[in-house]
Amino acid sequence: MASLKEKGLSINLHIAGAQKIDIPNWVNIGSYDWPTFVKTLLPSADICVIPYPSSRMAFYYSLPAKLFDYMAAGKPVISTKLYEVGRIITAFNCGIVAQDWNEFAFYIEKFYRNRELARKLGYNGRKAVLELFDYELLAEKLLKRLINTFKVES
Repeated sequence: MASLKEKGLSINLHIAGAQKIDIPNWVNIGSYDWPTFVKTLLPSADICVIPYPSSRMAFYYSLPAKLFDYMAAGKPVISTKLYEVGRIITAFNCGIVAQDWNEFAFYIEKFYRNRELARKLGYNGRKAVLELFDYELLAEKLLKRLINTFKVES
């Protein structure tokens, strides 16, 4: 991020939920409850990132809820090379999986300079959530399956 700011890009970094650490003063750290995060911080974001280390099995094979929050908000996602996150991003063309930190920075700059690409990828994510990942729809499908499975013929 610092190298992108040095290039003159007007970037603001917001880290939600992290503890205060030794960071530059241009990084904003906050702790937000989920409704506040979704209503205030997420709408103002241009892109969303999942920068977890792929060397940690818990991150490599998990699907963080934030991925679907980002998709639902219509934001393009940049992620490190995480297996399950990458499968979703690739399947729905809603972001980019960076192979390393240089590529991560490259895609941040690419989305910064190509707002139409960022918008398109964000739209793809929003569309996927509405069609396939809406919790109400998923709950209804599960309920129908359970009812059909346990239906007793009269």
